[in-house]
Amino acid sequence: MQIKQSRKINHLPVYDKETGLKAGYMMGFQYGGADRTEGLFFMDLEGRWRMISRDQVETLGEDAVFLKPGAEAAILDKSPEKATHEPRPAVPIYSAEGLSPGRASDILLQDHEIVGLEVSDGLVKDVLQGRSLLMNKDIEKWGPDMILVKPSAILYQPQYSFRGRLVRFLLLLGILLLLWPLKALLRPVLLGLLVAYGLYPVADWFQKKGRNPGPAALLALLSLLGILTLAVILLTPLMQKEFGQLLGALPEIFDRLERLVQQVPLLASRFGIQISWQSWQSVLDKAQEAGADRISAMLSGFGAGLGHLVDFLLSPVLAFYFLKEWERIKGWVLNLFSVSFQGDLVFVGGEIRQIVMAFIKGNLFTSLVVAILTYIGLKILGLEYTGVMAVLAGLGNLIPYFGAFFSSVPVILLGLLQAPWKAAAAVVIVVLIQQFEGDFLTPKILGASLRLPPLAIVLALLIAGKFFGVFGMFLAAPMAAVIKVIVKRVLARLV
Repeated sequence: MQIKQSRKINHLPVYDKETGLKAGYMMGFQYGGADRTEGLFFMDLEGRWRMISRDQVETLGEDAVFLKPGAEAAILDKSPEKATHEPRPAVPIYSAEGLSPGRASDILLQDHEIVGLEVSDGLVKDVLQGRSLLMNKDIEKWGPDMILVKPSAILYQPQYSFRGRLVRFLLLLGILLLLWPLKALLRPVLLGLLVAYGLYPVADWFQKKGRNPGPAALLALLSLLGILTLAVILLTPLMQKEFGQLLGALPEIFDRLERLVQQVPLLASRFGIQISWQSWQSVLDKAQEAGADRISAMLSGFGAGLGHLVDFLLSPVLAFYFLKEWERIKGWVLNLFSVSFQGDLVFVGGEIRQIVMAFIKGNLFTSLVVAILTYIGLKILGLEYTGVMAVLAGLGNLIPYFGAFFSSVPVILLGLLQAPWKAAAAVVIVVLIQQFEGDFLTPKILGASLRLPPLAIVLALLIAGKFFGVFGMFLAAPMAAVIKVIVKRVLARLV
């Protein structure tokens, strides 16, 4: 009798052979262990799950399933996934020497008996070379987490010619090319995955407290929303007042800045530096032109960013479903690769998680401390708009090295507009805060989590800023550390 793969039998039409009427569509088997089936599940034409025992099934064909005359199927109140314990098809297979030919991808049936397994060793290899077959006689132990084969086990390999493999490769490439126009859909998916990745520890904590994956994912998202809402509630009164004052004072600030800039040649002459008015005016004209172009580019980018607002709104919804199915998604990703490579993926994934989480928690904490210290220092100094400057300092601290410089410029300019001594005092305050953050706070909080020399971080910032702008600079340091982990693991495999 012909051997069949269990998954290829699913969704076949189920007929009552006596009446010729369709009973429904097959949805899977009920297993009695690792060697036989006890029955099958199907969904009737009214959408109800039904189960029928194996002795009432007459034929499991290639294109249809026939029930015996008078067969009666029980109506289930829950899906087969909750009604039965199927032999796990993704269990890794090992020999006594600890070598693995792959993992069980499907169950082979001869009538209702399980006679063997289909063996997968990663998607690409499966497509190009085909899946192997392992028969029951070669299996020594079928455990819940591992299948051990006998020393004399034989894997039956499909024989594909070079032409057949080439056709399969071209077919796979053609499918990828057909999917290429859908690449724009990847943006909300990647954003959702990023949110889910960051919230997974929170969802996992709720699951350990007894919550199911769905409620745990929802609670994790609500926790993030609650923190963001609290931050907005706390900052809005201060920022609204100061932003309103700042917007109202912008014309006067720009006028004072213009007068200050025009006095640069005069101030330079007091220190023995000669700058002609013509050359200085030429510098100002070029700077003004470059600034106008930069503002125009920023406005264009802002307009384009509004077009992606839907992606940001979709990302929390997608993150919920990703968190809910996180373990299953992780299994799907691992099953794309060979068993021998899965250990590397798990190891590298753990290293990356440690780096990313340490970076996020450490940077958020140090940025909060920098913002608070900046607010206190500038408030004591008597500068205006201390709340806005403190927020800029905190955000700038998220970018290593360069962020502190960029966020210090507005503080110094505001000091110059009020009094030169305030500008000098503001420089001293900013330098002291940055020294405290760089020499004490960051090493204590982040420790050696990134394990990158300063030169590597600077190069990463320059490259990321060149190709991905300010957003790239935010992620440059952790991405450089992630690349380092991956490269080290690859080199460990190659040499």
